Amino acid sequence: MKGKNNWMYHILHILAWVIFAGLCIEAGGLVVNVIMREFVSVTTVRKLWMLIDLSNIYASDKNIYFQILSAIILVAVLKAVLFYKIVKLFSTRNLDLVQPFNIIVAKFLKNLAVFSIVIGLICIVAAKFTESAIAGGVALPSNEVLRFVGGDVWVFMGIILLVVEIMFKRGIDIQEENDLTI
Repeated sequence: MKGKNNWMYHILHILAWVIFAGLCIEAGGLVVNVIMREFVSVTTVRKLWMLIDLSNIYASDKNIYFQILSAIILVAVLKAVLFYKIVKLFSTRNLDLVQPFNIIVAKFLKNLAVFSIVIGLICIVAAKFTESAIAGGVALPSNEVLRFVGGDVWVFMGIILLVVEIMFKRGIDIQEENDLTI
C-alpha cells in the first residue's frame, strides 16, 4: 500500500501481530496446561491457563471435562489461525489500492468467513452443552468464564464477510472487463 494510508497499513499490521501473539499464547498455554495436568501431575495444575477451575468436573465426570476442554482449546486455536491468516495477508502485501479487487483477497475473505462461522458455531454448541449440563446438576463455570459467549456475533461476522466476498468477486469481474476494454 502506498500513499497517505501507509501509516494505517503499518498500524493494522502491528495490531494484527499483537493480537495473533496473544491468541497464540492463550492457545499454547491451554495446550501446555492440559498436557501438564494429564501427564505430569493433576494436583499441581488445578486451574487452566485462563484461571478456569474445572477440577471438580475432572474428578466427577471426565467425559464432560474433555468435551468442554476440547471446545475451549479448539476455539482458542481457531482464533489464532484466523489471525495468522490476517498477519499472513499483511506480510505478503497482497493488499493493493491500485488493483484492490484480486482473487487472493477474495479467497482471504472467504477463509475468514468460514473460520468465523466455525468459531461461532462451536461457541454456540458449547454454550448450549454447558447450559444443559448445568441444568442437569453439573457444577460448571458460566459461559462467560469459559469464553463461549458471542458465538452469534462470530456467525454474523462470518455472514457479513461472505457478502463482502461476493461483492469482491463482482469487483474482480468488473475490473477484468475494464482491463479487456482498454
